[in-house]
Parts: sequence; C-alpha cells; structure tokens
Amino acid sequence: MDKRTSLLAEWYAIAEQLKATKGEEAALRKEVFSLYFENPAEGVNEVALGGGFVLKGTYKLTRNLDEAVLPAVFEKLPPGSEDKLISYTPRLVLDAYRGLPAGERKIFEQALIIAPGMPTLAIEASKEKRKRGGK
Repeated sequence: MDKRTSLLAEWYAIAEQLKATKGEEAALRKEVFSLYFENPAEGVNEVALGGGFVLKGTYKLTRNLDEAVLPAVFEKLPPGSEDKLISYTPRLVLDAYRGLPAGERKIFEQALIIAPGMPTLAIEASKEKRKRGGK
C-alpha cells in the first residue's frame, strides 16, 4: 500500500471511531456532570474527588436574542441601553462579495483577513457506482 492510500485508510478509520465515540462521550459527560453537580452555578464548579484530585465542571448558559421583541423591550429601558447591551459584529455576505466586480473586490479585500480553514474529507460512491445501485 502506498503512503497516500495508507494515510487515507488511517484517517478514515480514526474518523469512523470518532463518529462512534463522540456521541457517547457527550452523553456520558452530561450524565456525570448532572450526578456530581446537582445544582450548578454558572461558570466553573468543583467537587473534591479525594487523593488530591478535583473534578471541575463548567456550567454554561446560552443566551440568544429574540430580535422580534427587541424594539418593544428597548422602549421600556433607559435611552442608550441598546448600545450597552448589544454589539453587532460585521459579517461578510459571501455571495455579495463573490459577485463584486474585480476592481471593487480587490479594494474590499483590503478589509479581509483570508486564511485557509480546516479541510473536510468524505469517501463517497462515484456517480457511476450510485447509478448501478452501490453505496
């Protein structure tokens, strides 16, 4: 087996193991957390395990904005509350960026930090194989 095929096989085996264990780990982590931290406080919680060890569990709350009710809520709060409570982060609209004429795109790219992301891999049946009923 050549190096490319060997590395591909190794990656595939580990990726399959990760799929199998990732869900199990998350379920076990939630169960262990709930058993050790019955009434957790937001942030880091600690329980002494003995033998000089401490179990630390971080309890997180997700807070999302309900944009439909924001205007009514801010009418009831003091002026300037919106600026104190909410920050708006600029996000690139990729389709619009890709649709820019070359000159405008070159100018706009001065405001971008472009770096490669984590690649993805998938092994799938070819179109011909799928047509023949293979997976």
